[in-house]
Amino acid sequence: MNVIGFSDWLSMMGTFAIVLTLLIFTLLGLKKMGPKLGNAYGKRIKVIETYSLGARQKLMLVTINEKEILLGVSPNGVSKLALLEGTEIESDEIQDKALTEPSVKKSSFKDKIAEVLK
Repeated sequence: MNVIGFSDWLSMMGTFAIVLTLLIFTLLGLKKMGPKLGNAYGKRIKVIETYSLGARQKLMLVTINEKEILLGVSPNGVSKLALLEGTEIESDEIQDKALTEPSVKKSSFKDKIAEVLK
C-alpha cells in the first residue's frame, strides 16, 4: 500500500487550487460577457430587461425591429403580453415630474390618532 507523503499532498492541493482559480475566473468572465453575447450590434432582436416573477416564471422586455414587446415566460411556453411603442421615459423626466408636482403632505400616525380622538 502506498503512503502519501506531505510533498505529494501539497502538490495535489496546489493543483486543485490552480484548477479552482481558473474555474472561478472563467465563470466570472462568462458572467461579464454573457449579456453582450446576445446583444451584438447588427442584431434585430435584443433582450432589454428580464424580471423574475418566481422560480420558473419571468417577464422579458424584448426589442424587435424598433418595437418593444413584453413577453411572459413560463414552463408552459412564451406568451406576448403587450406591444409597447414610444413608452420610454427617461429618468430625468421622472425626477422633473416629481419636482414640479405639488407634494402631498403625508399625515403621521400621531396626526391620524389626534383626528380620531377629536
